[in-house]
Amino acid sequence: MKIIIFIVIVIAGVVFIPDTVVGHVVDSLDLAQGDGEEGMNNFFFIILLIKTAFSTVIALLILRRYRKPQ
Repeated sequence: MKIIIFIVIVIAGVVFIPDTVVGHVVDSLDLAQGDGEEGMNNFFFIILLIKTAFSTVIALLILRRYRKPQ
């Protein structure tokens, strides 16, 4: 059950975290390298990685907070 909750929280986080906020951070820190299509692919992949990492941390914190006492 924890795995299903974790996956749902991560997917919801990736979907609901706005691309513009993360994209602005990636753009201002100049993390994406490359020209043309390669640069755009790197840009969107970095955005996806940051959103996934952030969602994973949030999901782990939520699951840790609401785990059953043993």
